[in-house]
Amino acid sequence: MYINIISNGKYKYVYINESYRENGKTKTRHVQKVGHYDLLEDKDPNFLPSFSIRDT
Repeated sequence: MYINIISNGKYKYVYINESYRENGKTKTRHVQKVGHYDLLEDKDPNFLPSFSIRDT
């Protein structure tokens, strides 16, 4: 799993993504939409290092 920041016009969104294989091809899927990058950054400028993702 990894953090992905996607730009859509003038906004940026933060997603948690997961990579997987299907029929021998690699694919990705959004596991969770975290929120607007700008709003998260306003609350805590160091919000990205605070994410810790563990595979269970």
